[in-house]
Amino acid sequence: MKVILVGNVGIGKSSFFVRFKENRFVEQLHSTIGLDQATKDIQSGDGKTVKVNLWDTGGLEVQGSMTSSYYRMSKGIVLMYDVKDRDTLSSLRMWLNDINPYINEHTTFFLLGNKIDSFSTEIDVNRNDAVNFAKNNNIPTDNVFQISVKTGNGFENFITSMATILSCGRGPFVPDINNVNLGDNQRHPNNCC
Repeated sequence: MKVILVGNVGIGKSSFFVRFKENRFVEQLHSTIGLDQATKDIQSGDGKTVKVNLWDTGGLEVQGSMTSSYYRMSKGIVLMYDVKDRDTLSSLRMWLNDINPYINEHTTFFLLGNKIDSFSTEIDVNRNDAVNFAKNNNIPTDNVFQISVKTGNGFENFITSMATILSCGRGPFVPDINNVNLGDNQRHPNNCC
């Protein structure tokens, strides 16, 4: 299942990707330009094995190089923000506007706050703020999570929950051109049309 990470620069998307791929945290990541992806089998909460193909933008969002092909056929989209920076949550509205023309109605959105390892005085976006954002943008509140990529706090729970939610939902719509329902216009044995 194709899952893409979106959000502003500096919120921890590439660190999230490394944690997903290698289960470790790298303090200083060098920015690279280009897409990166990793596939991993995840055990969902209901015991299914779910193959998750995670895509990271690798800085393409800075250059304005995000294309429709990046979003197309995505089963899930992780909208990521920094809990220390309210603007990173607000800017997700722009991401939603950019993404929506390229996805289908069965794509599942997740709202993910990162950096909960910060001091409480540094936290600018609490869980209620995130839930309100989700409600206002038609994201199920069960799909709202907060984690620390740095410490790993909440990370495995998010990955397992995401796999469970994605495995229960309907997949991306792919039209079956070999099975077209013509409704009342179906061909009848003695009629030509």
